[in-house]
Amino acid sequence: MKKTKGKYIKFIVTLISVGIFVYSYLVVCTGYMNKTTEAYKEVEQIKLLIREREIKLEQEEDILQEVDKINKQKQDIIDQYPVHIAKEDNFMFVEKMQEALKIELSSLNVSDNTGFYNTILPAVVTEEDSEDDANDKMETMNGVVNTINMNFLTDYEGFKELSEYVRNYPEPTVIDNVAVSYDSSTGALAGNLTLKRFALNGTGKEYKGTPIDDINIGIDNLFGTGSPEKSDSDIDNEAGEE
Repeated sequence: MKKTKGKYIKFIVTLISVGIFVYSYLVVCTGYMNKTTEAYKEVEQIKLLIREREIKLEQEEDILQEVDKINKQKQDIIDQYPVHIAKEDNFMFVEKMQEALKIELSSLNVSDNTGFYNTILPAVVTEEDSEDDANDKMETMNGVVNTINMNFLTDYEGFKELSEYVRNYPEPTVIDNVAVSYDSSTGALAGNLTLKRFALNGTGKEYKGTPIDDINIGIDNLFGTGSPEKSDSDIDNEAGEE
């Protein structure tokens, strides 16, 4: 009887132990397993966020490189434009063009600068500009244009060279209008040409005027008027002075 009772007690103790183990597994171990699973999920989410950030950083670097490239292209374009073109600059432009080409000019007319385009690029403020009244400050870079109108005489090759000269000129210059007539007996081309030259002010560049020496445009009298006739007394006086 005592042995049966002992076995029964031992069985109950074993059953209780198994119950405690099962309870511990279900409550404690399962809880830790759930926490571990959640931790793994959080790790994967963090890895995903890190990868997304890495991709954004790579894209940011590409974008910054592209921005630098665009800024350089923009600056290269701005650098092509003079900040101002005075009338004397245009006279010297024509003088150098005439020296470089087989062309003779019979008349020349140069216009003043005229604004034609307001950009969205902010104007560069220099120290000199900062001393001016704020109302007079330029807010954006603005494009201006002036025209050179001339009557010319050349030949076919000279006209081709003239077109190439204008096309390859380092400062923005275009042929706006041209009309020519051909003399088959001499091979000469006579015509009228209108050039447009462009400047961009507000770039912060300093304007430097063109040194002017003697200007020769192929005629003795720039204004196209006749020389005054000399009287007999003037001729006699000149002969006496000699």
